[in-house]
Amino acid sequence: MAARIFVIRRIRRNLPPERVFRDRRNPLDWMNEDELYEAYRFRRPELLKIVDELANDVAFDARRQGTLSPVMQVTVYSLIFTKCNVFLLL
Repeated sequence: MAARIFVIRRIRRNLPPERVFRDRRNPLDWMNEDELYEAYRFRRPELLKIVDELANDVAFDARRQGTLSPVMQVTVYSLIFTKCNVFLLL
């Protein structure tokens, strides 16, 4: 009930909602442990270890803005790899 009253008062005062700034391109920043494991089949320390080991090999030395970070490359590969394994098992 108190939360509902707070929301009504906020609407009446016409305040903008609070904004949270985070990098949405890095899933390690905004996913919790269970979401990470469900999506990528790795825990956060395991993903960070893999990224540390592969960072020099997958990092691009490009001066353009469209390059993916090593974290994104590893998570995308992991996502694709887990989906392919599921399809191969079917």
